[in-house]
Amino acid sequence: MPANRIILTLGLTAALLSPIPTRADSLAALTWEEARKMTGETNPALEAQREALEQARFNYQAARATYWPTISGSAGYTRSDSDGQDGGPSDRASMGLSAQYPLFSGFADRARVQQSEAALNRATADWIGAQADVSATLRRAFLRLLYAQERVTMAESIADRRSQNLDLVQLRFDSGSENRGSLLRTKAATSQAKSDLEQARRGVAVQQRELSNAMGQSDKDSWVVQGDWTSVEPETDPLWNELARATPSVRAAEASVESSKASVVIARGAIVPDLSLRGGIDRSGDDWPPDNDSWSIGATLSVPLFAGGQNINKLASANAALRQSEAQLQTAEQNALLDLKTAWTNLRDAQQRRTVQAEFLEASEVRAEIAREQYANGLLSFQNWDQIEDELIQSQQSLLSSDRDAAIAAAEWDRVRGISIIPLP
Repeated sequence: MPANRIILTLGLTAALLSPIPTRADSLAALTWEEARKMTGETNPALEAQREALEQARFNYQAARATYWPTISGSAGYTRSDSDGQDGGPSDRASMGLSAQYPLFSGFADRARVQQSEAALNRATADWIGAQADVSATLRRAFLRLLYAQERVTMAESIADRRSQNLDLVQLRFDSGSENRGSLLRTKAATSQAKSDLEQARRGVAVQQRELSNAMGQSDKDSWVVQGDWTSVEPETDPLWNELARATPSVRAAEASVESSKASVVIARGAIVPDLSLRGGIDRSGDDWPPDNDSWSIGATLSVPLFAGGQNINKLASANAALRQSEAQLQTAEQNALLDLKTAWTNLRDAQQRRTVQAEFLEASEVRAEIAREQYANGLLSFQNWDQIEDELIQSQQSLLSSDRDAAIAAAEWDRVRGISIIPLP
């Protein structure tokens, strides 16, 4: 065997067997389950929407009080005197209990309860939507940090491979089997690999901060996540209309329509008579407790005669608001269908691209292994070998990007359907 061939073979063997440097990371490890749990406990957006839901629930319970009579009690004591009064100061004590119950108000009281119920339904839809949004935001941030970490690992591997290639080309150049242009190009590729590694490391810090924001952890931004790219393939033929009606945006729009219908009833109730029943029991006297009893019972009929057209205009305004909310519901349904089909298409496309990229990488790895051996033995030109090496690196990077994109597309598919994967305390 020629001497230069022996030198090249030994150099290649040493380069392939040289250990790849490892990086010890002392940052706290965070699994996907832990991230979900922490987000459910500390995310401020979830907390704000949870309180909004509680507010709507209490308002609904308060509105239901209109079905019950209003009962109030009173007690009083008066001591008086005047210059012309004989016998000195006089005392007067009183106590009483009164009740009032609305018998008819043009169904406005019932409509106010329905309006509060619609507000509760809208708050519930907003709560579901907030959970889905936070869940998708968390998933994207987690996946981007996972991608950034694996990009660093890949960049280290690529930089190491480029260094091995440089050693191989340097050996061939020293032996007179390679030209200076090939050596300079390999050096430039090695420098590029090192630069990419530094950029990848800097990108990790940004994604750590994004994940902290998604979890609501403002005082900590150093995480090392542990997870994978698993994503579930969606059904091939979803029931689009059912999915659209179940989305938080459509449910919120439906609640707005119900609220507008109740507003029309309330406005109409202002132009019809109002009938209520009232009664009371009183006790008065000069001493305490008073001993003179009295009672009363009656009904009050209130008829609006003239309000300068205010009631009629309010009714017309309520009808216009109803028509507006119905149009907004139609728009919400159309947008929901578009969002669903877009997210579904993007997910299917991303998963198929990932499958294709995996096949390209498998082919590139086989080609690179063969080409390296051929180049070391002088059976392949530098241009062809360098091109195959570039294709291998591009295939590695493309597969990693495809893994990330497919997983993020799955998170978006969950979001548009209003699905949350965050456990709530």
